[in-house]
Amino acid sequence: MAGLAGLTLMAACQPADTEESVGTGPESSAPASDEAPAASEVYGDPPHGTREALPRTVIEGPDFTLTELWQLDGFDDPQGVLHLPDGSYLIANSGGGRDEIDADGWISKVSAGGEMLSERFAVGMTAPGGMVLDRGVIYVADGDTIHMVDPDNGILMRSIAVPGADRLSDITALNASLYAVDGSDGTLYQIAGADVAEWVQDERLTGARSLLADQDGLLVPAGASGSVYRVDEAKRVSETMSGLTGVNAVAPLEAGYLATAAPGRIVAISGDGTHETLLDTEENGILQAGIHVFGDTVVTLNPLPGTVKAWQIGPANAGASDD
Repeated sequence: MAGLAGLTLMAACQPADTEESVGTGPESSAPASDEAPAASEVYGDPPHGTREALPRTVIEGPDFTLTELWQLDGFDDPQGVLHLPDGSYLIANSGGGRDEIDADGWISKVSAGGEMLSERFAVGMTAPGGMVLDRGVIYVADGDTIHMVDPDNGILMRSIAVPGADRLSDITALNASLYAVDGSDGTLYQIAGADVAEWVQDERLTGARSLLADQDGLLVPAGASGSVYRVDEAKRVSETMSGLTGVNAVAPLEAGYLATAAPGRIVAISGDGTHETLLDTEENGILQAGIHVFGDTVVTLNPLPGTVKAWQIGPANAGASDD
């Protein structure tokens, strides 16, 4: 993705034909403009950087575009998303984090079009983060615990204590096993049913908050070093990308990756590891956390101000206005 063009934020000439999301304001009546609005016009002023009566955002580059589909407000520190087979999404609300007294975390259910279906679909958690659906059960990473949740009704089936863990923040499936990450000490845990064991401990993984599984193993972004490491099934750890200060999460594209990096960047990474910032929302009080690709849809999580946004991946210039 070398030579990626800079960010352009454009006002859509017509209202979005996707279903209006809960928690947003009325449709924009602003006239179409040939000039892209400033980021503050699109996102609003901090600390409440949510979209109200504002145009959809289009992020452009020579290889693809990201066009905003919907945004849903009202989450409490969203830190995980899971795409269910019926097209809906589960969003993990960390409730302020495990350091809060009487922390209350829960999982919300959202439709494919961005409507809130159940604000508290699953409850009884502390600071839930990443989730994975495996053999009919949802597994949730939550501090020092792995929860097992029924995907049909949100019932908490079982909670598994993980001795030695402190900040389990994500979980994923690779072949026949599940893996969870604790970035407080750079440890990966392996989960088989209700059995959990330490799998890899490496100080280079300190600060990791997310995992991505692919055919070659696990990709582990480590924000403390700005590197992304690969851990294969033989437990070998190797650096695959570097120079991504504050990297939080990576998600695959056909050629390369999308990533988020603290505090507010969305980054494109090419196949050769070069990268360029597409969007930076720090000045608008918007933090970028998780990023996930589901088919041609990208979902981004904003712990502040507590929003979830969906984007559609399209070809280059697909969202541009004709001169």
